[in-house]
Amino acid sequence: MRSYRAEYTAKHGDGGARREDDPNFKLASSKSPSYRLSEEQRTEKELSRCADISRLAKSVFRMPIHKLLSVIVMTAVLLLSHRVQSQVTFDQPCPKLEVVRDFDLHRYLGLWYDIENYPAVFSSFASCTTANYSLTADGNVRVINRSFNTSSKGFDMVDGTARLIEPPKGQAKLGVVFPLNSFSRPVPADGNYWVLDTDYINYSIVWNCQTFNGKSFQFLWYLSRQRQPSESEMAFVHQRIDSFGLDQKFLKTTEQRNCPSDSFTTGRPVRQPTPIRPTYY
Repeated sequence: MRSYRAEYTAKHGDGGARREDDPNFKLASSKSPSYRLSEEQRTEKELSRCADISRLAKSVFRMPIHKLLSVIVMTAVLLLSHRVQSQVTFDQPCPKLEVVRDFDLHRYLGLWYDIENYPAVFSSFASCTTANYSLTADGNVRVINRSFNTSSKGFDMVDGTARLIEPPKGQAKLGVVFPLNSFSRPVPADGNYWVLDTDYINYSIVWNCQTFNGKSFQFLWYLSRQRQPSESEMAFVHQRIDSFGLDQKFLKTTEQRNCPSDSFTTGRPVRQPTPIRPTYY
């Protein structure tokens, strides 16, 4: 493609000399800002740009490998979450919240219904979601999360394991891992399943938060023993969520009406996810 200067030179045959009184030259100059820069200015600009790229490359390659990997992983998470609009991100680090003390794991076992939650990638098409906790022979907890997929019109199920992070402290901090789930990640040292409040027989408020570069990525679940909790229970739970300083406007209601029967009542198979490389805590 010919430049404005070349076109002007071919037309006027003056070698591109400046003629400020020529309106054609003024038009060509206005459309080509780089032409108005001297050769020295263009060279200086290019050198400055190269220096910026060089400094960026040096800062990246000087990063410790674990930090560099964290940047890559979190960038991928951000891109994925932006694409599906499913990650709740806040512009401040994770708040310091207290969990249930003297947590009674045995009373917490059993079936819970997912009533509301912060949206997540893995729950995009989920309805009628339940979580079932049972004790294993080694003292850990088997976790079975089951939901009806409104896209495939079948049941999805993930089977995982949970353990108390520090049993002697009696804190409701657990580490949950789903080895065959593609969205499962290594469990942080302080757990990824914090029970902020529960009465064991009606409701549970579960929270997870990770801080990265001054921002926090949060998950929040309101679980109930009833598929359709009462209005008074929901109002109480919302009040408790407010008391923790958590934002309710991101809560999404999980559809729990007109739920079809699963394989435990009909004998139809529950669709398992495709095995992915295992994740351990």
